[in-house]
Amino acid sequence: MGPALEVPALTLGLACALLMSTWQRLSWDPSQAVDTPCGMKQAHARPHVFSRKGFWTGLVAGFVPWLCWGLALSYADLPKYTGPLKGLEYTRFLFFILFIVGLSALANAAAGSIAQSALWRANQLPHRTLGAFGLVLIVIAFALQAVQPGIDILNQIK
Repeated sequence: MGPALEVPALTLGLACALLMSTWQRLSWDPSQAVDTPCGMKQAHARPHVFSRKGFWTGLVAGFVPWLCWGLALSYADLPKYTGPLKGLEYTRFLFFILFIVGLSALANAAAGSIAQSALWRANQLPHRTLGAFGLVLIVIAFALQAVQPGIDILNQIK
């Protein structure tokens, strides 16, 4: 990572850390909790596949860090935009950043809208099934990460 990306990376990291520290307060719905003799437990009613609250939470949680990162990335280039035409060019650049940030935020919103249903479904699986699924995902991730080094090794063989 070069010195030009240190401030945007730090900004994105701090924004993500702030959102992750408040995530439990944003996503926990106390109206679904039931009181049992052993303490509070979540009700086991099947949630809807798409959640409006999860959509908005994911949208905000995706928009804020990416917007901070995009603005911090463009902050270093700000002094070279002087004059009305350069200012208009910078405004066009900011709209482009907002467009990219908006697409990223929509992807996070889609993930956030189905997160509650996915977690409920994962909690209904037996532990060995969930562990086997995790192991398969780890093996797939390892295989995908090994593709580029494998190509490099095969390209050097002559």
